[in-house]
Amino acid sequence: MEAFTATLKLVTQVVPPFDSTPAIDSSVIAPFEACYYRGLILNNDQNGDCEVLFVDYGNRAIIPYTQLYPIPADSLPALTGKSFPAVALRCKLTGLDYGFRPANAADFDRVFQDLLFSSNAQEKSLSAVINQQFPDVVEIRLCDPWCNDVAQTLLPMGTAVPPANIAARHGPGILPAGHNFDIKIRFIESAHTIYIWPASEEALSRERIKLMSSRMGVKFHACVSMPERGRYVTAFSIADKLFYRAIVLEVFYDSTAKVKFIDFGNVSRLPFDHLCPLDDADVLEFYACALKCRTTWTTEDGKEVIPKISDPQVMKTIYKNTTKVFISNFWVAGEDGPYEEDGFALLEDRADIQVQIPNGVPYDLVEGGKLAVDKSWPADNVSNKKPSLDVAPRVDIGAEVEVKVVEIETTVVINEGANVQPADGGGITTAAATTEAETSDV
Repeated sequence: MEAFTATLKLVTQVVPPFDSTPAIDSSVIAPFEACYYRGLILNNDQNGDCEVLFVDYGNRAIIPYTQLYPIPADSLPALTGKSFPAVALRCKLTGLDYGFRPANAADFDRVFQDLLFSSNAQEKSLSAVINQQFPDVVEIRLCDPWCNDVAQTLLPMGTAVPPANIAARHGPGILPAGHNFDIKIRFIESAHTIYIWPASEEALSRERIKLMSSRMGVKFHACVSMPERGRYVTAFSIADKLFYRAIVLEVFYDSTAKVKFIDFGNVSRLPFDHLCPLDDADVLEFYACALKCRTTWTTEDGKEVIPKISDPQVMKTIYKNTTKVFISNFWVAGEDGPYEEDGFALLEDRADIQVQIPNGVPYDLVEGGKLAVDKSWPADNVSNKKPSLDVAPRVDIGAEVEVKVVEIETTVVINEGANVQPADGGGITTAAATTEAETSDV
């Protein structure tokens, strides 16, 4: 690694620093304690300060853009990507899933750090068995030099909440195919996909959501570990200061997650401290109010069209004047699924619907019935994105490797009711690790 950092320093001697703030997700060369390392821009502000993740170690720093250097285009293949992927692997411990609550965050923090770093002081190695690999994190069973499972040592220091399962959705008994229904559009994802509420359930849905928001706010609690994709969570909405049910779609390195509000269909990006695990009482008692629909728009004479939903006036007219749909098919959760949503299985009822375009809405004609209803739902929205930081798989599932912990992310979040403010005190859930084989090869 020393030779590589020396190479990066040489690059900084021939390449000028940035003359403006680099974009988020840019790869850069960044200084740290008089040396230079590879970094990734996680965030920036109007003052030109950038939050940089050092991809080979896992630590972060706030650095002015004037001290950051671009990686020359002709050097990108050699200094990034598959030629030299990030050395540090972001890891989470098997057994400490999202929802583990420490009885005392400070004690948990202290014990975890002692377990991870005492071996470094004694020049002994930790070992890890690779259980699963996801795009942005590797799940490992971590053992100390004496073969004790670290997670098993920590589990008695708190309680775990098992992942919740969503209740059955609307079902064809409520919305049978072949009929017209009065509805309220809750969210337009695209010209092809919208989320609706049956008008007959609107009042009940509002009452349920208000009740659940109040109940979830009371139970908003401390969490260990970052949320996992596909996990149901309580999400605190910054816009209206209420709590809603959501599912995690994606987790980011800046301690935020993209979530979908399952009772409405819209998507938002929220910080970890605005999220909390849902328990079964919050998801099994009431099904998700929003029904996802694949939409075919038609004119009065039955010609298929695509509304220009990028036009705000079109969106406003559709929301205001679309009150009825025809359900041509209903797909019950699990019949032909599970469906794929951003790379993970998602069980939900879906419907094929036909909607007559409201008068006065501009649209593009569709030739040849391009929006004709297919016989089955395709696996839509499957993520084709590369793993974060171009971290290529370097270890086999089930393999046991020696590791060195180089950084700990403090992500125990203490929330005080509806204020959603993290209290003082830390906690540990994930660590960046390097394998001894990799470090010796650099």
